[in-house]
Amino acid sequence: QVSAEALASTLARLALFLGGLMIVGLFVVPRATRAVLALGRPETTLVAAVGFCFSVALLAQHFGYSVALGAFLAGSLIAESGQAEKVEHLVAPLKDLFSAIFFVSVGMLIDPAEVTRNWPAVVALLVVVIIGKVVSVSIGSFLTGSGTRASIQAGMSMAQIGEFSFIIAGLGKTLGVTGDFLFPVAAAVSVLSTLSTGWLVKASGP
Repeated sequence: QVSAEALASTLARLALFLGGLMIVGLFVVPRATRAVLALGRPETTLVAAVGFCFSVALLAQHFGYSVALGAFLAGSLIAESGQAEKVEHLVAPLKDLFSAIFFVSVGMLIDPAEVTRNWPAVVALLVVVIIGKVVSVSIGSFLTGSGTRASIQAGMSMAQIGEFSFIIAGLGKTLGVTGDFLFPVAAAVSVLSTLSTGWLVKASGP
């Protein structure tokens, strides 16, 4: 039951949030980042960058938006300092640690018994994802001016779904609009399509 007024109000609040954060952030964050880097202390820079990222992520969550949006905006504002490469170099090990934790947690979300019970759905969705992504990405790439070879290689290298798919499935389960079986199926399809990417990329050349 979405109304035009509710949609307009939501868009207006989002615009105000993004506009206000970007205007204030552009005046403060780049200068602060350069000042911290000027201290010549890598650990201080790391703590400041991560702290700012988490702060903006929490601010976005407080206003009802995703933490990912806040983290993206934080990274964009730090990049405006012109020192993004230095900050990125310091944050890289922490990013790798979070990536490892994330992928281990994804594996723990898969219930083998549930996947076994719903293996036809897993196989069917896996086929739909791989074929659908290859076709859609290849066509999109071709229509934007890439050659046939490059377009097909792009499609084959992006034939997977990421964590957002089972985040949506988890939200559907929490809100009671989807069945319990969908979440483990989505997680299994995400993992299997990601595992298949290496072979698809290798086969994309031939």
